[in-house]
Amino acid sequence: MTRRIINFRKTGEYHRRDDEVHHQRLYDTATIANALQQLGFGVQSTHSYGEYKLSPSHAVFIARRLS
Repeated sequence: MTRRIINFRKTGEYHRRDDEVHHQRLYDTATIANALQQLGFGVQSTHSYGEYKLSPSHAVFIARRLS
């Protein structure tokens, strides 16, 4: 997914233009968890942050390096 953002900011009497391009890759939860485990991390995933529930398409990962 590619997102292009154009911003105009006023600086004095002129406007400054900023262009940003963001490239995103989307992965499923299992792919991320498996990659972290292969790198030596213990992994938990959840779809909430505290009591705040995330949308089904978002996940939180808790990863700790295993000794």
